[in-house]
This record gives sequence, structure tokens and C-alpha cells, in this order.
Amino acid sequence: MPENSHRRLEDWPLSLSYYTVPELDAVETVRVAAGCGCSHVGLRLLGGQPGGSEMPLMLRQELRRELLAALREHGLTALDANTARIVPETKIESYDAFLEVAAELGAKHVLTTLDDSD
Repeated sequence: MPENSHRRLEDWPLSLSYYTVPELDAVETVRVAAGCGCSHVGLRLLGGQPGGSEMPLMLRQELRRELLAALREHGLTALDANTARIVPETKIESYDAFLEVAAELGAKHVLTTLDDSD
């Protein structure tokens, strides 16, 4: 049997998804994730298309600063930012601010949904 076949749970990098605890704000999510042994968190920036579905992290610079401090304090990183919802009418440049904030927060991935019959 290969030596790594008996890896322990703590050997796997875990991320606490926004969708697991949507009732928590981003900073509290970091605290919970750290307490559960996670090394990453998922961050919700949009509820759909840009222009009306922005979440508090998109709208409030001071909240982003507080979140970044909590990530540093607990040694966590942002695994993903969500959600970029793409529909036939989507203008990709409308996601510029979303992508800038995702990068500012250090998100490694962007979660996307594609609602297009094509």
C-alpha cells in the first residue's frame, strides 16, 4: 500500500464555503474556519450580476481591511470568490470591480455559473 494512502484529515487543505454558513459575516467566517482547522475560506462578493447584487465585501472597503487582518491573524487565505453569473447579455467588463476586489482579497479562484442554452 502506498505510504500516503493513510493521510490524516489535517493533512488535507480544507476551505469553509460561504454557503455552509451564509448567516455569518466574512470576518466571523474566518474565525469559525480557523477554529475548525480550515486553511481557506470562500467569499461571497456578488449575488448575481454586477449592479445591484453586490454583497457587503464589495461595497465596504473597511470591511475588506478587517477581513484581510482576520485572514492574516488566523493564517488563512481566500480560496474563492463567488459568484460571477454569466448570461447571454453579460458584458464581461462589468465584472472588472468584482475581479479587482477578488484579487485584493487574495482569492485564488472565481466561482461562476453559466446560464446560457448555447
